[in-house]
Amino acid sequence: MRKSNKILKREAILNAAKVAFAEKGFDAALLQEIADRAKLAKGTLYLYFNSKEDLFLSLIEDELDKFIDITETVCKESCHSIEKIKMLIKNIVRHFEVNKEFFCIFTPERAGFTKTHHPEIRERVIPKYRKGINLTAKIMKEGIKEGKIKSLDPILLAYALSGLINTLIAKWLLDEGKVSLEKSSMVVTTIFLDGIKTDNEKKTTTETRRT
Repeated sequence: MRKSNKILKREAILNAAKVAFAEKGFDAALLQEIADRAKLAKGTLYLYFNSKEDLFLSLIEDELDKFIDITETVCKESCHSIEKIKMLIKNIVRHFEVNKEFFCIFTPERAGFTKTHHPEIRERVIPKYRKGINLTAKIMKEGIKEGKIKSLDPILLAYALSGLINTLIAKWLLDEGKVSLEKSSMVVTTIFLDGIKTDNEKKTTTETRRT
């Protein structure tokens, strides 16, 4: 099914905004620059978004929805929690590997999470981010119930995993993507799982490798 002209223009604006915000951050990026990148008149932007802040928030919301979809899909898999965690890490880094601009935008300072003069950013974006964290925590809870993951706070485990992935992606960007992000993610998978697995699960994994 072909996309309507309206949808195509909205996507063009969002893609142009993603690049501009990634390069300059929210405050320094200009709507005129975004319009030029999208090959549209500046006034056309206001047919789709009320303001620069609304455009920025819509971009973040759209991208976070993609991560929520990734996590929800993994949650529905029939495999056990350890496999779900491996799958989640792989799918997230795959998404970032072709969408690195979003990582440049989605940091506390660039997104304006810590700036009191952008309260709507906190109101619209943080709940979606927390939804993704809660979905990840659901996988952790499954693992604890299965006896595969240590009895730790599932929310903190979800934030810890998110932090490890973010650190990996930051290094990948600093290295200018010289090494495959997906291949490098095996380090995160190993570090995280070795830290959260119960002794019984570690023993089972070791025995499986030997057979």
